Amino acid sequence: MLRTLKTITFVYAPQEDRIAAAINAGGPDAWSCWLTRRLALAVLERATEYLANTSDLAQRAPARSAQRRDCVRARSGHRQDRSGDVADAA
Repeated sequence: MLRTLKTITFVYAPQEDRIAAAINAGGPDAWSCWLTRRLALAVLERATEYLANTSDLAQRAPARSAQRRDCVRARSGHRQDRSGDVADAA
């Protein structure tokens, strides 16, 4: 059965260093899970490619959007290694 996605809520819990994700919170079809730092980074890394391959809107976006994203990442002062871990740039 396909359920309707009504709300997505993310709350960062610093003491856990995790993000609580709640889908349709408060409803009869509510669902939630924890996203660890490693999982969140892996999802974000793969989201761009997934959207580029599945979203009509993303496919119509100009190539400059990808360049802008890479520029923002470079200016953030962080680097990402092959394992997906993020560290401060030296």
